[in-house]
Amino acid sequence: MTVPYYAANAGVTMKVLKEQAVLGVSLSDILYTERGQAAVYYTNQDFSFKRRGDSRILRFSFTYKLGDASIAKKKARENASKSELERAQ
Repeated sequence: MTVPYYAANAGVTMKVLKEQAVLGVSLSDILYTERGQAAVYYTNQDFSFKRRGDSRILRFSFTYKLGDASIAKKKARENASKSELERAQ
C-alpha cells in the first residue's frame, strides 16, 4: 500500500538588461506536502515507513547571453533568402 505523491511548484522569470539577461526565481513544494509512505504485508512480515524530508527548495538564477545576437539574425536571413532563390530556379 502506498499513498499518493504530489507537490506544488512555481517559478517566475524576467528579461533584463535590454533582453540580454534573464532573472529567475522558483520555489519547490510550496505547500510542504511532499512525503512518502508505504506499508508491506507479506507472509509473517509486516512493515511500513513514513518519510518527510526537507523538500522546500528556493532557487535563484541569472542567465546572460554572450555575443552579438544581431549576427545570428542576419545570417539566418541570408540563409533564408538563399534557399528561396535556389527554390525559384
